[in-house]
Amino acid sequence: MIEKFTKEVVEVMSKEELQEAVLTLQLKLETAEKEIERLKVEAEIGKKYLEYLRAEAKRLINLVHKESPLLKLVDNADVDTLKQIIDDFSKKAKEIYKPSSTFATDTQKEPLQLTKEDLMKMSYKDLLKLAETFKTKELA
Repeated sequence: MIEKFTKEVVEVMSKEELQEAVLTLQLKLETAEKEIERLKVEAEIGKKYLEYLRAEAKRLINLVHKESPLLKLVDNADVDTLKQIIDDFSKKAKEIYKPSSTFATDTQKEPLQLTKEDLMKMSYKDLLKLAETFKTKELA
């Protein structure tokens, strides 16, 4: 019904047709405004997600390679490329930063046997866990 509102078209329309056209246009406008608001929210979420992916990619690249030329590319990469970079460098980082020591858990049946070298290789976090293990065994 509504194609183009030229002066000639408006002049030949009845009052009822004009009112109906105005109502239709108002509904379309409201729908379009709601869609714009929804898209703004989704765009903001997308921006935050992209920022997160860029930061994570840069963090992992820095873990594996200091001052890599890839860092310059991250700022212009799309989401799929960033995900691939994160996957690749996450695997590389896990290989480089493998845990250097392990210690017995509460479920082990054998007594815990650690050498001085084992203790020296353990991270601070692992040493704290080991200390907690001894505390809970003393209380039991």
